[in-house]
Amino acid sequence: MGNTLDITISKEEMKKAVDLEHPKLKSLRFLTKKLDIHEIGYRDCYSLAPVATVGGENNLTFESLNLEIIRVVDSEGVERVQKIIPITTDPRFFNEMFEEISILNRFLTRLDIDYDDVSYFLPITKMNGEKANFRTIIKHFRDILEWAVLLDMAWDPQKKPTLLLRDGLLRSMSMKDATMRSLADSFMKAYEKKDTLLIGVAKPAEVLNYYSMSLNLENAFNRKYPCYCELNKDMEEEAYHRASAWVGHRSFGDLYLAKLTENKEGIILPIEIPSWLRDRKKEILEYVAWTSRNSFPTLGYPYPLIKAHENASLTGIEMEYLASHLKTEILGRYPDADKEKILSSIWFKKTLLKGESKNNE
Repeated sequence: MGNTLDITISKEEMKKAVDLEHPKLKSLRFLTKKLDIHEIGYRDCYSLAPVATVGGENNLTFESLNLEIIRVVDSEGVERVQKIIPITTDPRFFNEMFEEISILNRFLTRLDIDYDDVSYFLPITKMNGEKANFRTIIKHFRDILEWAVLLDMAWDPQKKPTLLLRDGLLRSMSMKDATMRSLADSFMKAYEKKDTLLIGVAKPAEVLNYYSMSLNLENAFNRKYPCYCELNKDMEEEAYHRASAWVGHRSFGDLYLAKLTENKEGIILPIEIPSWLRDRKKEILEYVAWTSRNSFPTLGYPYPLIKAHENASLTGIEMEYLASHLKTEILGRYPDADKEKILSSIWFKKTLLKGESKNNE
């Protein structure tokens, strides 16, 4: 019976813990009451969103060979980048990617930086015997690639004005502070010269989780029209334990909470708007509200982001096709005498193909 939970003690301990934490909810409700909620209308604008494939869900495994499929596709179905890359920590490979992929090459040129300046997470020197999380490196590489595509689209818009929607807030832990500042400067220049608007939209976010209960208790967004409020820096810092890494360092926008649908119980989204577009915030939120009017299946979520996620996902048939090519590539490197052994190991392990559709982040 030693492993059985003592219900009586647990109830007493739970009460003590909640008694200590409950005042925090009261203070959050006080902060929430001070939020200034504004109504927003609808305004048509050409909107576009690029999205990268989800890490870990679009990969091919042939033990001990692992490949990751990275695609960045926009909401109109245009494939901006497609690469099949090995799970490796070899710095030469990633350095070469910044030379080989034209969008990444332009990224370095526009920011006036070298490969070594981009990130703390991309390998700079060869790791001899050091342990490294391959997936972490690929995750940050994918994030940087998506930023590079977004910047490329900002400098080469199809129409004026164009509203670009980033899948996530205008912040990143993947890049160094100085690189994020240079990135923000480049987006601002693209706006000045090309009239390209930019916002970041996050579905799950720590700041929303933190205030969700107090927002619901105060019925802050329970209105029959799209609406928004600005979240001041103090409230943002309250929500993030390591706020200094975001607020003012690796973030270049002002944070808003917005309900983009007339549904009183519609989802509330954290939206970040660049500081240089602050005077146009209501106009921009009306643009994004327009894109969310008929969104499905998530009502009130920007339709370009929904479409971009759908377009970036690889189907089972596509993964089977790529797996077939992987098998052909491997078999072509061995004599006929070994091919039968290789084929039998494929079917025995059943680990050749791993792929599934991706959901929102």
